Amino acid sequence: MTSTIAGGDPRVVVAGRRRQARTGGPTRPGRNYSFRRWFDRRGTYWLFVLPVVGLIAVFKLYPTIMAVRYSFTDWNGFGRAVPVGLANYRQLFSSPSFRTILENNAKVLVGVPVFAFVPLVVAVVLFGRPLGYRFLKASYFFPAVLSPVVIGALFGLLLTVSGPLDSFVRVFIPSFEVDWLASPRLAMWTVLLVVLWANFGIGVLVYLSALAGIPLDLFDAARVDGASWWSTLRRVIVPSLRGVISFWSVILTISLFTSMFGFIYSLTSGGPGLGSTVLEYDVYVQAFTNGEYGSASAVSVTLLVIIGCLTVLQLRLISGRRAQA
Repeated sequence: MTSTIAGGDPRVVVAGRRRQARTGGPTRPGRNYSFRRWFDRRGTYWLFVLPVVGLIAVFKLYPTIMAVRYSFTDWNGFGRAVPVGLANYRQLFSSPSFRTILENNAKVLVGVPVFAFVPLVVAVVLFGRPLGYRFLKASYFFPAVLSPVVIGALFGLLLTVSGPLDSFVRVFIPSFEVDWLASPRLAMWTVLLVVLWANFGIGVLVYLSALAGIPLDLFDAARVDGASWWSTLRRVIVPSLRGVISFWSVILTISLFTSMFGFIYSLTSGGPGLGSTVLEYDVYVQAFTNGEYGSASAVSVTLLVIIGCLTVLQLRLISGRRAQA
């Protein structure tokens, strides 16, 4: 029978004696045993996490810190950066061009509800497995695998005055002539529609995956109660997918503010004038066209702050709705 101190654990005593036998003398079981137990529990986790943390720190965190630093300087990309304090920000917020660019970003923000709702409606239709639904799912997702530059080149040909779209409409309206990408009123909205088409399939797949998690009993109960398709969508599907819709809205907001460069560059190059220039594209113009890296850094920091504020606001709204629920 193993003898132990009153209240002690026989397994701890045996483990201590084994360590003492291996080392040839008394040991301090507390420190070594605690570290080994911690490593057994968390060590493998950190071995996998630390490389990713290092990559994020090198390629995300460090460039962000440097962008904040250079936003307070006058720098052309070479030589020494001259500190100028808040001069870049004062010039930025007093510029009429910057206000126009902010208005374009506001138009992008208006498109978020549309980008969130339209894929949901299509996903609900496909969830009912209509004829050819497998082909439709593949065709909806196909644009997501194409490069934005390829999509921009295709729509650049499609949307010209002599392009297929205007030519088709002129069959019914001979006087119809709209240059979708050169109109100051239409250019930004046209680019947004192209972006919607390109990312449409991702939203459909996200919602289809979420729909598969809704209990079928809810649909059966709605059908027995005589609910219409619209009532089922509004009273069953939307409440059940509130978390997914909120998640997709946050992802959309971040993506629309940071992933439109390829589309704008290949479709309009920010024109006509500043008609389709957004903050993300203005960073490129300030840095690589004007050679003003300090101003470009100030624009990028402003964009970072706007995205951060919008994300925090959306997350707080989501938390508030969950608390009410």
